[in-house]
Parts: sequence; structure tokens; C-alpha cells
Amino acid sequence: MRIERRSDALRAALAALPTDAPPLHSLRRALEQVVSAEDMALLRQWTTVVSATPSVLRSVVGGIQLKSQRVMADFFGSRLGLTSDALVPTMLAAAVGGVIQAAQTHWFFNGGDLATTISESLEVLEKGVGTRL
Repeated sequence: MRIERRSDALRAALAALPTDAPPLHSLRRALEQVVSAEDMALLRQWTTVVSATPSVLRSVVGGIQLKSQRVMADFFGSRLGLTSDALVPTMLAAAVGGVIQAAQTHWFFNGGDLATTISESLEVLEKGVGTRL
């Protein structure tokens, strides 16, 4: 349910954004909005249970790929004039999903503000590899 709620909230946040902004920037802003609205104490408890239960962890990772990454691929596809199952939208969604996973893991072990951590992490993709951070 948590994955589905975040996916639905992300889809709604993306639909509300202007279409003239760069897609990755728009996605970063939408994720920041969605994650900021989540209950961090509940998310921390959920993450603790998921990380301690291998079978649940596999299900969660699969659910994220089927739900959240699909929302992102749909968004990238629509913004880039491609089908959501084309290579580029699928690859971009997977890259963003990996960044979110790394940022959420960092937050879980090190604390801080999750929405900011995700946003700052995605900003690295926006700037591009090989550019000055």
C-alpha cells in the first residue's frame, strides 16, 4: 500500500506541474513535494521491517519497479514524445529509482531530511556526470 500511495501521489504531483520545465527537474520537484508530505516516523518503521525481512524486501523492490518506476517512465515518455516502454523513459525511470533507493538508504542510516536528500541526489543527475558538483 505504501508504494501504491507514493506512486499515486507522484502521478498527481507530476500532472499538476507545468509542461515547459525540463523533465528531470519536474520529477525532482514532484518527488520533493510527495516525500515531504509523508510521515517519516512511519516510513522509518516500515523501512526497518522491510530491511529485516528478506522476503518482504524482495516484494517491496519488485513493487517499486512495477509501480513507482512505471509512473516515472510514463512521465518521461510523455515529456519526451516517446512511449513509456521505450528504452530512454525506462532507463531514466530506473536511474531515478536507483537514486531514490540510495538516498532513502542514506537517510535511514544517517538521518536528515529525506525529501532534501532525494532532491539533492537527483540534482546530481540533472547536472550530469562529469560536470562540477
